[in-house]
Amino acid sequence: MGASKIKTKSPVIQVHFSDTLTKHRIVQGLFDADIQADETVQIEQTTLLLYDTSQEAVAFNTLVVDQNRGLIATQKTTRQLIARLQDTSLGTIREARIYRNMLHIANGVVPLVYGRSLFIPMASPFRGNCDWINGRHIHTIRDLDKATELLWDKGIKAQVFDYHDFETKIHDAVLICQYSIQILKEMYESGYLHEADNEILGRYNNCDCPNHRRLAQAEPLVPAYQAAQLEVFLSCAFPKSEYDSVDYTDRVAAFHTNLRKKSRC
Repeated sequence: MGASKIKTKSPVIQVHFSDTLTKHRIVQGLFDADIQADETVQIEQTTLLLYDTSQEAVAFNTLVVDQNRGLIATQKTTRQLIARLQDTSLGTIREARIYRNMLHIANGVVPLVYGRSLFIPMASPFRGNCDWINGRHIHTIRDLDKATELLWDKGIKAQVFDYHDFETKIHDAVLICQYSIQILKEMYESGYLHEADNEILGRYNNCDCPNHRRLAQAEPLVPAYQAAQLEVFLSCAFPKSEYDSVDYTDRVAAFHTNLRKKSRC
């Protein structure tokens, strides 16, 4: 399939496919009329599936399946898209790998989790590109011979090649989610998040240094934490050439916007 057959993005997409999505059918060009090219695409909570097409005879490296935006083709690889998702999330694959080791999970599949957000790879994400599934929106799972068929709302159906039992993947990923949430709760409830109340340590709680003044201004620290986390954790999993630089000012603005949206809920 040539690049000329792929449309550029449009603001409104009618998301419905009469046939089941498979890589073979995508390569055959059966979904050309539904595919849009968009190099600015990012993974969102409405993303259902990332198809790794980097080894297929098509003009793009990843096909993003989104419940609102439809089929989106991009030259970015699944590793690059997942790396960017980690850049804008508090969860990292490296942390999930720590939880997996705690739980003695044998398979090499390491999901990207934070809270109830859950993206599951179909193979080890440390070994290259692979398909990724957002676990939040799956409606029905059907086991096939060497594949798993997934059904979502709006009549979207897709098949992914699966080395391991998919329900085991979901079980393990949910377990990792639960462990990460429990650890956060324990850290808070243990008292380790309380301010120091002895004289020696307490005198530093409210000093007048620039960083303490910043803290006193109640400026959200999550964007800065994300940037620092990216430098420490993400570079261990992916080379820097595989993810885009992010403007810190834009990230802070986006975080404030998200806070305002939540406050209106």
